[in-house]
Amino acid sequence: MSDGLKTILIAHSAAPEQSFLSELITASIFPASSAADEEPFRMASTLSDALTEIKSGWIPDLVVVYQGVPDEFPQMQIDELIGLLPLAHFIITFGPWCESIGRTEQQWPVAWCIPIRHLPACLERTEKCVASGEPSMPATASRDEAFSFSARRVNSAASDSHLRVFVSGDDPHFVLTVRDQMKAAGVALVDRCSEAEVIVLTASLLSSRAGAELLKLRSEAPAARCYLLCDLLTPDEVRQFEADGVIALSQLRFAEELAGLLFVSPRQPA
Repeated sequence: MSDGLKTILIAHSAAPEQSFLSELITASIFPASSAADEEPFRMASTLSDALTEIKSGWIPDLVVVYQGVPDEFPQMQIDELIGLLPLAHFIITFGPWCESIGRTEQQWPVAWCIPIRHLPACLERTEKCVASGEPSMPATASRDEAFSFSARRVNSAASDSHLRVFVSGDDPHFVLTVRDQMKAAGVALVDRCSEAEVIVLTASLLSSRAGAELLKLRSEAPAARCYLLCDLLTPDEVRQFEADGVIALSQLRFAEELAGLLFVSPRQPA
């Protein structure tokens, strides 16, 4: 990403994630050689503070917003921020209490919203997008356009490891969709779970049947990474799955999530 890319982080100062986000953005975007007087990175605790910065003439190229609770930001200020920055790239990242973004809450454009666990991958994709001159997804993008954009990211993701992936679930049509995206991304699909390096289980709703199927698959391939594609999970359920070594993903944005988790190379330590 270019040295001149100016970025603003909007996150409440009391949010425990603010320090993590600040360090991540600084490490991901700005080289150590950036001049301090260029002020390429600023933080704001509220949208009101961010709007004041922008109206004073400091125009960011990238806006990263962290939303920790539902309805945290006034819709009028959201609309004003977006209207003032028609050429900026936006990343709206949210915590576990806001997993309903894009489903029950639609204050922000759905195409811009990602869970905080995928911010490192999203920053990397944004870096490539800016470097290539590719425009960001517009605020007016529909849910279908957002899904298509996410799917293209999987299709264009490079996978040199030829991961062996097993996909199963309660909805045969959705399982086929996931398999198609995996195949397009370059992974090797396997028909026996015991051969898999990655297990992907889809579940329309979390149920005892889905839980039993998950246990069965993990017993057949105990060393495999395991992903559960299921919406309407509570934050406590997501945390419990993570504690058990299972990463819970959103079905709505599965292509985006899988691209971030499987196909983005980890950054080397500084």
